[in-house]
Amino acid sequence: MQFEIWWVFVFVGGLAAIKGVTRIVTSLIERNKTTGPRELAEIAEKVERTNQAVEAIAIEVERINESQRFLTRVLSETKAAQLGK
Repeated sequence: MQFEIWWVFVFVGGLAAIKGVTRIVTSLIERNKTTGPRELAEIAEKVERTNQAVEAIAIEVERINESQRFLTRVLSETKAAQLGK
C-alpha cells in the first residue's frame, strides 16, 4: 500500500514539474516575440561562438580518445611481451 501511494506522489510531482517548465517556456516565447533585429543579431553571434567552442571541444575530445587508444595498445603489447618471457 505504501509503495502505491509513493508512486502517486511521484506522478503528481512530475506533472507539476512539467507544468512549471511549460509555463516558463511559454513566457520565454512570449517575451522573445518582441525581440528586435539587433537583439536577434546578438543572439546569432552568441550561437556562432557557442558552435565554435563546441567544435573545438570535439577536436580535443577526439585527441584524448586517440591518446587513450594508443596508450591501451602500448600497455597491452607490453603486458603480452612480459607474459611471453
